[in-house]
Amino acid sequence: MKRANVILAFHAHEPLWELPNELIALVDDPEIHDAILVENYVLKRVREERDIYTHLVQMAQSLEAPVVLDATNELLVQLAWYMPETFQNLVTAYKNGTVYPLYTHAHHTHVALANSDEIADELRLNMELLHKVMGIPEPRHRGAFLTEASVDASKLAAYKDSGIEYLVFPHLDENNSHLAAAGEGDVRHRPFLVGPDLLALPRHFPISQYIWRPITRYDPKGVSRQGYILGKYWVFADEYTDKAHVSFPVSWEEAVAEYAAVLENALIKLPEHGLILYIQDLELMDFGDIALRLM
Repeated sequence: MKRANVILAFHAHEPLWELPNELIALVDDPEIHDAILVENYVLKRVREERDIYTHLVQMAQSLEAPVVLDATNELLVQLAWYMPETFQNLVTAYKNGTVYPLYTHAHHTHVALANSDEIADELRLNMELLHKVMGIPEPRHRGAFLTEASVDASKLAAYKDSGIEYLVFPHLDENNSHLAAAGEGDVRHRPFLVGPDLLALPRHFPISQYIWRPITRYDPKGVSRQGYILGKYWVFADEYTDKAHVSFPVSWEEAVAEYAAVLENALIKLPEHGLILYIQDLELMDFGDIALRLM
């Protein structure tokens, strides 16, 4: 037996879809007006009776383990507008500990485009909505997920000054970036210090990212709308290296088995008491319901 620390975390965001539609309505050119159509994906899922947020709560309840959720203000206000029952259920889940709060930028503002004062303001707005408006108790330890998991070392003080104790940190890979760790340690399976006394919890890349593979093979027609066209273009890394297309579509049982193999491989490589942190977009480009079923 091997003892592992597992965190299931989710990032939830939908932009204020009505805003671009209001701007497009001001355009006089009919060709441009008709060419740019912005669909409200929150309302789309309401029409299709696909409640990903309630699904997440139900998964946590079935696992009898809390899940971590960060949600932008942009998403939360739309849930209150369009899905009030779901919004109240989410509030209850936060309050009873089924869902554990993680902070994020209120407006999905990328760290590269914000200065330290703006970052502090984004965090403040998110905290105020959760605690002062929704009435959710503050977490024992304050953590944050940065938009797109992007980190700028020069702005880490803004998170520390906002009371943040830890960051959900991007996967570090020497093949993808120039990095150096001071001292010895495992930056993939262990927390480590970063910046001004901030703890970094490393995202487990295969567990988080490879869930796309069985989804793509199970629903190739649906995922093709995102530009992943199996059988016509190389999509997966092994297709590029082997110069051969993977088989598709696969059955639901095959999709589950493929992701289970990812989990098993990760556990084999995990050191004793190591950390496996899954974090991925909850909506997952509108395929989040399939991802939760797989998990």
